[in-house]
Amino acid sequence: MAKTVLAILAVFSVISWTLMLLKVRQLRRADSDNRSFLGEFRKATRLADVQAAASRNPAAPLAGMFRAGYLELEAQVRVLQRSGQSASQIKSLAAVERALQRAIGIESARLHRTLPFLATTASATPFIGLFGTVWGIMTTFSAIAASGLRRS
Repeated sequence: MAKTVLAILAVFSVISWTLMLLKVRQLRRADSDNRSFLGEFRKATRLADVQAAASRNPAAPLAGMFRAGYLELEAQVRVLQRSGQSASQIKSLAAVERALQRAIGIESARLHRTLPFLATTASATPFIGLFGTVWGIMTTFSAIAASGLRRS
């Protein structure tokens, strides 16, 4: 049983370390992609230029948020143009805000994808280790009792 508990803890450890290293790499890449997108964003003079920068940095979380807001703005402009109105005014800023909130949720979920497993592992493995300890103590007491040691 002790070897089984150790094997379970070793598996959890290997998986956790792998996920943590992958998470570090993912966050570094997201930071690098965000920096690249922000550099192009700040240099751009038109929204179409920023849209092109977003398509060049598809993995950047900020680019995903920009695309969501830009698509909502484009949709509103198309509706205004079809109705013959001037496309110089945004009809619903709340709709753009909702699109951005959805994009934030999507990007946040993508960045936090493996954290529940790590949290569960951090919560559960001490109890698995404690189980192994208790099992070892019970086995030791059982062996002492079986050896027939008595008080004189």
